[in-house]
Amino acid sequence: MRLPTPSVVTANARAIALVPALIREVLAHRKAEAGMRALLRAGCDLLAIESEALRNSIRIVGNPDRMSDAPEDAHAVEAIREMEDWIASVKATLYPASPEAEGGCDERA
Repeated sequence: MRLPTPSVVTANARAIALVPALIREVLAHRKAEAGMRALLRAGCDLLAIESEALRNSIRIVGNPDRMSDAPEDAHAVEAIREMEDWIASVKATLYPASPEAEGGCDERA
């Protein structure tokens, strides 16, 4: 068996010395990603509350599933649709239909 040359030993030692820094970098990236996901979920929750409040303000009495079609409420209806579209888009990104769609892991925490 041949012993590694001093340059190989030095290169290996340098590579091994980098491992803790790389681990810290990966953990920081994961924390940043988890923070962004939490921020997006919080944004979805807030917009859902705002959307529901706006929807409640223009509902037709006696038919709670129907929103007003009066011209003066058109801007509110459009705002509700935009909020709900954004929420759906974020949720589709955070929770893809298949785990393979985002690297093989479906994290819904």
